Amino acid sequence: MVVSAPRRRALRAESVLPGFKGGLLERAERILILVAGALFGLMPLALALVAAGSCITAGQRIALAHRGMTELDGASEPRPSG
Repeated sequence: MVVSAPRRRALRAESVLPGFKGGLLERAERILILVAGALFGLMPLALALVAAGSCITAGQRIALAHRGMTELDGASEPRPSG
């Protein structure tokens, strides 16, 4: 079975950060926008919305991953006794 590189990275992130989901536009929302754009003859607008929403979603997921990894790093560091 061949798995794409982004999916492989996402699976690796999910193994470290369970429940790694979220963002403005997930797959269902993107498909709905594209279908609506095709049905109503507004495909350029639909593509622009999906492109902008996907960029925002990527930023949100990067921030979520950074926050989660920072929390994990903080939890794994030994605390000074004193």
